Amino acid sequence: MEKLTKEQLVAIDLICSDYESAFREGNVERIESILSRAEKGLRPALFGYLLELEHELLSERNTPMADTEYIARFPEFCSTIESFFGEVSKASDFKPQSGEEPTRTESLASPETGPPEILRELGRGGAAVVYLARDNKLNRQVALKT
Repeated sequence: MEKLTKEQLVAIDLICSDYESAFREGNVERIESILSRAEKGLRPALFGYLLELEHELLSERNTPMADTEYIARFPEFCSTIESFFGEVSKASDFKPQSGEEPTRTESLASPETGPPEILRELGRGGAAVVYLARDNKLNRQVALKT
């Protein structure tokens, strides 16, 4: 995929923000409709962002769609869908070793080990970026949402 310009990134962010706001208000617009109005060169990247955002929003409602449903709707974006769901699968395999979920007030940084080492970006949505990181204190990989 070619690198996006600042203007394209701003356009995608606005579209995703509008989509999220409408979704949360109960006015769900199909991704197909949004893509049909977008400039052709922006559609592949926009689809990736909308896929991630819709999956996140549907997961909050405990009604996520399977990758096969997206592939049936968007066969032209099959590789994007497979890549996204592969990353989702890896992230969902994460389980704290202690059996307890960390609280939001816990810091992953410590004087002994420092902050987590960011390994790579896992995904990006309308409001956040998720990174795969290595927590040296816990000696395992973690997902960081910013």
